Amino acid sequence: MVARTALAILLAITIGGCGSDTSPRGSDAQYIAIARGAPEAQAFYTKYGSAQESVDRSGRLAVDFRATGVRLRIFIEKERVAESFVECPLGSIRPGDVVASIRACP
Repeated sequence: MVARTALAILLAITIGGCGSDTSPRGSDAQYIAIARGAPEAQAFYTKYGSAQESVDRSGRLAVDFRATGVRLRIFIEKERVAESFVECPLGSIRPGDVVASIRACP
């Protein structure tokens, strides 16, 4: 009985540790700070001055920056910026050189 309990505990620890890289555990403030450090976010703030910031955990972890008619989305993976895109105008996604796209937005 003790051996089964020990095995169950070891199995739970092992399985729990496997998901640690895929499950974001940071706070919204931490992810927003990571995204703010990206060149894309810096270009966004230079152009628009301010933005509404929010974290989306519904699929891939993402931080959204919104200004009137424009949205910048930055994906975070393993506590780092992975990729991004800008919607300018809303509904028109511009991947690729996001900094240049932000500068070209109205």
